[in-house]
Amino acid sequence: IEGWDSTAELNVCRIAAFFGHSTIIARFLDDTHHQFNSTLQDRQEQVVLGAAEALNPRDVMYCLDQFGPTILSSLSKADDYFVTVVTNAEAEEFADLSPPLTKSLLYAVLHNVCLDSDGSKQLVILGTLIEKFSFSDRIILAGLCFVLSCDLSDHYPSANVLNFIAAA
Repeated sequence: IEGWDSTAELNVCRIAAFFGHSTIIARFLDDTHHQFNSTLQDRQEQVVLGAAEALNPRDVMYCLDQFGPTILSSLSKADDYFVTVVTNAEAEEFADLSPPLTKSLLYAVLHNVCLDSDGSKQLVILGTLIEKFSFSDRIILAGLCFVLSCDLSDHYPSANVLNFIAAA
């Protein structure tokens, strides 16, 4: 199909994971019957990030368990970069470097914590980040500040989310 490339494949994987379309995900993760332009690892990363953007900790943890340590290692590198960004600089300095941030699990979650109105989903995914990935409350708060300073929307995390992070 004209215009179909690895970017389109990765976008389909991320969007399908966001909306919980398991049949589409399964098809894109099956290399035995289809030839893809992107690598399996890149498609797996996008599935994890899509689930994270949907604020779905159960799917994130399931995917990480299924895909193995390679995916976790790859996402950890992006998260390390994000932590470096939020702890060492102002958002304006990194505005042109935002594409690598799109591979950060922490960034995917924090960006959507500000957009989602369901406070319970926010608290569960943030609890997962703190418990399973050892992100400190300071890193999460710094990350939220960074995301908010880059975002042009008028969405902010709820008071429950801020209280939860402060209590972590």
